[in-house]
Amino acid sequence: MSTRIGHGYRLRPGTDVLALLIEHRAQLDAVRDRLDATEVVAGAVAAIDTAVAHALPAPVDALRVSHTEIMTRRAAEDPRVVWSDPNYLSVSWGKDPKSGYIGLLVHRGHPYLQDAVAALPGVSEYGYWDSEDPPADIAPDDWATRESFWDRVIPTGRPADTMATWNHRDAGVVPLTLVLDGGAPTPLALDCVPDVDQRAAAIARRMLTRAVTRNDPDADPVSSVLSAVFALGRGEHPEVIAAARALCGPIGPLELTGVRKPRTVNLAARRARMAVAVREATDALTAKETR
Repeated sequence: MSTRIGHGYRLRPGTDVLALLIEHRAQLDAVRDRLDATEVVAGAVAAIDTAVAHALPAPVDALRVSHTEIMTRRAAEDPRVVWSDPNYLSVSWGKDPKSGYIGLLVHRGHPYLQDAVAALPGVSEYGYWDSEDPPADIAPDDWATRESFWDRVIPTGRPADTMATWNHRDAGVVPLTLVLDGGAPTPLALDCVPDVDQRAAAIARRMLTRAVTRNDPDADPVSSVLSAVFALGRGEHPEVIAAARALCGPIGPLELTGVRKPRTVNLAARRARMAVAVREATDALTAKETR
């Protein structure tokens, strides 16, 4: 059976890992809070941009609605599965009986959380795997030493058998106060509003994937969606991205709370431009699929 410890680290003998994590919890909290706020804000912005693109009524209290939808979705998931909380973080550690060094494993939902743990004082990268070649900058003897280290730290292959575990947060609950304070967006929420390039890319994906799946009801919808997403990712159909960018008006506190509708000049003409761009891209993708 292959071994892969891609998120493995090492600390010096005598390190009190729990004390280290508690001492630097504020750093981990800040990363987690930003990830959660980004998810909530992204949902609100998507709702605003979708309303603009499809001539729908502007959403009211978009931040609060996005927060409710995310919390409802997470609550419906089995808490034992990791996707019930996409920003989860837990850390396991155990002592090597030979060297005294501490082996540490990071289990996380987002890479930024792993980076935050890796940046803590005294934590050094010490991963190991045998499913593919080791990194070119690690000597074969050093790689073999890593293998022996992890064999001693996790002799059964099950971290739960020999390692202690610390969970950063016990549930995927996002406080509404993270994004709203007295009915107004928090500074963190405003800082998490995606830029125009990100919004344009998201609008283009939503509108093009919707169009290709409706264009040919007999086609495999998953294949159609993937072909559209990959085409945009390769830089194809730039006219769709350009038209989507033209739909992106400013989004600030008033738009996020529904006090003011998004402001985009010549909106009808911009929607028409988007419709043409999506139709031409859809025809091109459909033609490619039928070749």
